[in-house]
Amino acid sequence: MIKVELRELGTIEYQACYNQMIGLINESPKFHSIWVLEHEPVFTLGISEKEIHAVEMEIYALQSKKVKLSEMAQMRNLQWWTVEYGLIGPKRNCNYCKYKISLENFSLERELS
Repeated sequence: MIKVELRELGTIEYQACYNQMIGLINESPKFHSIWVLEHEPVFTLGISEKEIHAVEMEIYALQSKKVKLSEMAQMRNLQWWTVEYGLIGPKRNCNYCKYKISLENFSLERELS
């Protein structure tokens, strides 16, 4: 059975709580603990909202960018379509197939530049 300790600390300063938690971790306890407490809001020196918005806009721009598929991406898509629509294996009467696809005129040519 796992021992669980419940600590009700009430309202406590953030740094005091942090120090107590670090102290507990350093002791390597043989039990789990649940701490119930309240502290004042903590403001970190993290990333500003302006920087977050700039990064989100850059991600949106990259995701919206239309580029030609690489040869590897074309091969991946060809493989996916082949497996997804049952274009592999021996020819058979496929009355249950939803799509009728012919690769007769399909070619994957490598563009040399």
